[in-house]
Amino acid sequence: MSLNRRRFVLVCQHVLACAVVGAVAASSAGIVTLDIVEPTLPGAAGSAPGVAGPAVPGTSAVPAPAALVASEPVEPDVREVKLTETKAQAGSARKQGIEDGLNRWTATASQTVAAQPTSDASATSGVEQVTGFGSIGVTWDGHDEIDHDAIEIEVRTLQDGAWSRWQEMHYDDNHGPDPASPETFRAGTDAVVVGDVDDVQVRATTDGVDLPSDMRLAIIDPGETTAVERAKPAIDTARLESAATLSSASTGTLPATPTDPAATSTPTPAPTPAPTPAPTDPAIAPTAALTAPQPEIFSRAQWGADERMRDKSSLRYGKITAGFVHHTVNANDYSAEQVPAIIRGIYAYHTQSRGWSDIGYNFLVDRFGRIWEGRYGGVDKPVVGAHTLNYNESSFAMSAIGNFETAQPTSAMIDAYGRLFAWKLAISGVNATSTHQVVNGKAFQAINGHRDAGSTACPGKYLYAKLPEIRTLAGTYQTAGSTPQPPPPAVKPTPLDTDISGSSWPDFVVRDAASQQAFVVRTGGQVGFKGGNRAATGFGDVDKLIGTQDLDGDGLADVLARNKKTGWTRFYKGDGAGKVTPGATSKRFKGMVQLVGVGDLDGDGKNDVVGKKAKKQKLLLFRGKGDGSFKKTKVLANPWTYQQVIAAGDANGDGNRDLYARDADGRLWLLRGDGKGTLKKNALKMNGSWNGFDVVAGFGDLDNDGKPDLLARDAKTKRTFVYPAKGRAGFGQRLGGWSRFADVRQLVPVGELNGPGVDLAGINAKGFLVQFANRQGRPLEGVVATGATFDDTNLVLTVGDWNRDGNADVLTRSTSNGNLYLRAGNGADGFAAPVLAGEGFGSVSELRAVGDVTGDGNPDLAGQPSGGSARIYPGNGSSGFGSSYPAKGPKNLARVVASDKYDWLLPLGDVNGDKRKDVLVRAAKSGKLWLLPGLSGGTFDKRQYVASGFKGYDLAG
Repeated sequence: MSLNRRRFVLVCQHVLACAVVGAVAASSAGIVTLDIVEPTLPGAAGSAPGVAGPAVPGTSAVPAPAALVASEPVEPDVREVKLTETKAQAGSARKQGIEDGLNRWTATASQTVAAQPTSDASATSGVEQVTGFGSIGVTWDGHDEIDHDAIEIEVRTLQDGAWSRWQEMHYDDNHGPDPASPETFRAGTDAVVVGDVDDVQVRATTDGVDLPSDMRLAIIDPGETTAVERAKPAIDTARLESAATLSSASTGTLPATPTDPAATSTPTPAPTPAPTPAPTDPAIAPTAALTAPQPEIFSRAQWGADERMRDKSSLRYGKITAGFVHHTVNANDYSAEQVPAIIRGIYAYHTQSRGWSDIGYNFLVDRFGRIWEGRYGGVDKPVVGAHTLNYNESSFAMSAIGNFETAQPTSAMIDAYGRLFAWKLAISGVNATSTHQVVNGKAFQAINGHRDAGSTACPGKYLYAKLPEIRTLAGTYQTAGSTPQPPPPAVKPTPLDTDISGSSWPDFVVRDAASQQAFVVRTGGQVGFKGGNRAATGFGDVDKLIGTQDLDGDGLADVLARNKKTGWTRFYKGDGAGKVTPGATSKRFKGMVQLVGVGDLDGDGKNDVVGKKAKKQKLLLFRGKGDGSFKKTKVLANPWTYQQVIAAGDANGDGNRDLYARDADGRLWLLRGDGKGTLKKNALKMNGSWNGFDVVAGFGDLDNDGKPDLLARDAKTKRTFVYPAKGRAGFGQRLGGWSRFADVRQLVPVGELNGPGVDLAGINAKGFLVQFANRQGRPLEGVVATGATFDDTNLVLTVGDWNRDGNADVLTRSTSNGNLYLRAGNGADGFAAPVLAGEGFGSVSELRAVGDVTGDGNPDLAGQPSGGSARIYPGNGSSGFGSSYPAKGPKNLARVVASDKYDWLLPLGDVNGDKRKDVLVRAAKSGKLWLLPGLSGGTFDKRQYVASGFKGYDLAG
C-alpha cells in the first residue's frame, strides 16, 4: 500500500491516541435498510417456535438446542462484477490522502482536501444470476471516502419472472477494522441476503459528488452443505480454560496465541502483553468473585467455515473492557437451517470482497437464540475483531442476524445476549452493570449499542431499545449463584481535554519569546453552523427566499418565500425552534428583483425589505408594519444601477442600518443609512473584488462578536465563507470555507431561527427549507496571562487533568536537566508552582501528550528515546508516571512538519464543536493560526483561519 491517509490514521490512533482522529459526525439514525424477505417475526414478548424464553438465572449454563449443522467445511463462491457509470460526472475532485508513512507523522501544506461537489452521478450493474441461498454486497476503493448520506445504493431481485421494488442497501462507514489494523479494506455496504432468487441488479446514485472508484457488485453463493448432522453446540464454555478462573478477577494479561490447525508451519509470534491497568482507579479495577453461567456456542466448523479464506497472520489480541451489540442488517424471515449459509455469506463477503482478515464479529446470534462463534481465535480470548470502528482493540461484539430497524428481536435472542455478555465480561473481570468502562480513551457502559460509538443506526431502533433489558439480564446472570457484587462506584471520568480556562473549549499554552511569560490561548468554538435541519417542505418552486429576521414583532425570526410560477410571496412564521409555518400570501413582490430583507432601515422599530422592479432603475423600500405585512412603498434610490443590493446592518458603527451594493465589475460599495429610510450620498468603495461569488448576503452577526458580517460563497469551489465586519466599514480575514452549503440554493442569513445566534437557511435539492443553526462560536476568546514564567524550558505540553483534581494541567521540560515538571492548573488560566514529575526526559524526542492510552483514566505521554523505539509513558493520576512500555504501531515517532509552512501542530481535540478531532497549526512565516478541521477516518478538510499575531511566541503546547 502506498503512503496514504490510512497510515496517517495508524500513527494518530496508536501513538497520538485519538488526539487527532475524528469520528464520523453525520448520524445515520432513521435509515430504512433492505429487508428482501418481509419479516414475520413475533414481537419481543414471544419466542421463536421451539425455543425457550429467558430461563431463571442459575449457576449452570442454559442448554442450547441442537441444530442441523455442517460436518465439514463448505467453500462459498464469490463472483464480482463492476458497476457501469450511467451518467457522466462533472469533473473529478477526489479527496487527496495525507501522505504519511509508519515512521512519520506528516501534516503538510496541502492537508487532506475534501471532495468538491459535482453533479449527481449514477452507476448500475447488469442483471446478474444468483445461485444458491445468495447474498450480495457492493464495494469500492477504500481510499475513496464518501459520506453515507451522499450515496444511495439499491437492489432489486427477479423471481418467477417478476421484479421486486428497488430497496435500499445499508452503507455505514463505522463498520470495519480499526484504521491501524493490518487488515486490508474496501469500503462497501453490509452484506444483504437475497435468498433463492433468479437474478439481481443494483444501482448507485450520488447526491452531488463523484461516484467512488472501482465499484463492484459481489454475488455470494454460500455453498451447499453436502455433509450435515444434527448436533449440539460444539463449544461448551464450562470446559474451557477460562472456566477455571471465572470467579477470579482478570489481570488483563493477553493470552498466548492459540494453536491453529489450519495454519501453515510458519509460527505466529505471540502478541506483546498489554500493560495491566493501574488498580488504583476504581472505574476500571476488576470486580472480585464474578460468576456467570457458561453458555454453549456453535463453532465455526458447525457453520462450515472454510479456514483457508481467512488471513491467519492477522490474528491479534487486545483486552476486553466492554461489549457492543450489532445487527447484520439483512433478512429476518429465515429458517433455522438457513443460518449457517447466512453466516458463510457474511464471512465470504467480509474476507473476499471487503478485504478483512476474517468475519468481523466475534459472535453472532440468530432469532432462535442460538449463539455462533464468529472471528477465529478462541471464544474466551480477547480476539480483536472488525466490528466497531476505532474500538475493536478493547471490546468484543455479537451481531444479531436480522434487520432490527424494521423488526423486533425475539425474547430468545435477547436472553442469548444476556447470557453471552454476562459470561464474556465476567472472564475479563468486567461487571456487566458498570456504567464507566474506558475503551480506547472514551468512557462507555459495559454493554453498548454500536450507535453509542459512532454515527450509525446499528443495531436498529428495536434492538437498541432492548439494551436496558440486556444489561439487566447480564447483571442478573453474572451474579447468579453467589453473593451479588455491587456495581463499581460511580467515578467521574478523567478530563482528557485541554480546557485550561474553564470555558468548555480546548485551550493551549504559549510562551512569549522575549519575556518568557506564559499565556493561555482560549479557543472559542470557532465560527460554524450545525447541519441542515428541515424547517418546512414545499419550497421546490421558490425562486426567492428572503431572510427578514423578525417580521411580525414576536421576537422570532421569520422568512418570506416567493413562488416562481405564480409570483406570489408567502409569509412563514418562525417558532424559534427551527421550524416555520405558512401564513398569508401577497402579490406585493411580484416582478421584483434584488429582493432582500434589510432590518429596520427607517428607524420605526419594524423590519423592512428592499427590492427593484425588473426593468426599472429604482430601488424601493417596503416598510414593515410589524405584523408580517408592509406599508406603502417608498423610493429609496433613483437611479439604481447596481447589480445586487445586500443587507449590511450597521456596518460603520453609527447606529443606523446600511446597505451594500455590488456593481457589474464585482466591486462592493457601502451605502450608509440615516436611520430614517434614506441613503446618504457618496457611496464608499470596499476593498477587494467580489466578482467570484454566487452568493453574497448579510446583515447578521455570524461570528458572534456583535458586528454584522457578510456571507459569501465562491462560485467555482462552492465553499462558503464569513467575512467578519470590523465595525468601521471594513472586513477582517475571512473565516470558514465550508463545502456543506454547495448544493443549497437561496442561501441567506435569517436571524435567530433556532435559538441564539444568527442562523442560515436555504433550499435543498428535495425542495425542503433547511436551517443551519449558528454554533455561537468564535475563533478565539482571548489570550490570557497566567502570571507564570516558563524560563529554563524547552517544551510545553497541555496534558489534560494529569493529577485528577478536575482541572487541566501542563507539563514543562527543563532545558538544563531534562526533567519534566507538573504545573497543576487551577481551572481559571493559572498554574501552581512546578513539581517534579519525571527525570531523564532530556534525550526523549517527539514527546507529546496522547490522552489516556492505557485505559486507566489517566493521561499519558508518548516519546522517542534516543536510539530506541517509541514508548508510552503512563501518568499515575498524581504528579508522576508509571512504568513505561513500548508503543504499539510505528517504532519511530519523528514528526515532519513542512518548515516553510507550519511550525506548530497542536492536536487539541474537538476545537470547532462538530465532535471530530481537529488540529491547530501556526504558519511559520506569518504567525497566523489555522484550524485543520477533522473529517471522518482521521483526515482533514482545508484549513480555516483562526487568528493572527502569534509570531512572537516560541513555545506552544
